[in-house]
Amino acid sequence: MEAYRDGVQECEARIVIERALCDETLRDKLGPDLVRRCEEYLQNRHMLMWLSLSDLQLFYNYPGAKWGPSYMASAWRAGSNVGGSHWFLGSGWQLRAEQLYALAGEVSRALEGH
Repeated sequence: MEAYRDGVQECEARIVIERALCDETLRDKLGPDLVRRCEEYLQNRHMLMWLSLSDLQLFYNYPGAKWGPSYMASAWRAGSNVGGSHWFLGSGWQLRAEQLYALAGEVSRALEGH
C-alpha cells in the first residue's frame, strides 16, 4: 500500500507541473527558468521510465537498413524485462522523486492565488 501511495503522490506532483506547462497563462507565471527546469526534468524522467521497462539488451541495426543505423532495445515489450527493473532499483529514483516534489512545490508557489 505504501508503494501505491507513493505512486499516487508522484502522479499528483507531476500533474501540478504538467497542467502549468500546458496552460499558456499559467506557464507565463512560472518564468522561463522554471519552465526549462520542469521540461528538462519531465523529459529525463520519461526516458528513464522507458529504460526501466526495457530488458537493457541493445542491438545495433546494420548500416543501410531502411530505418537507418541506431541502437534499439530488443523486444522490450515481450520479455520479462528484469534487467530494467533491477536497474531502476539502483538508479536514484528516490532523488528523482525528491526533485519532482521540489519542482511541484516551486510551481505551486509561483501559481499561488491563481
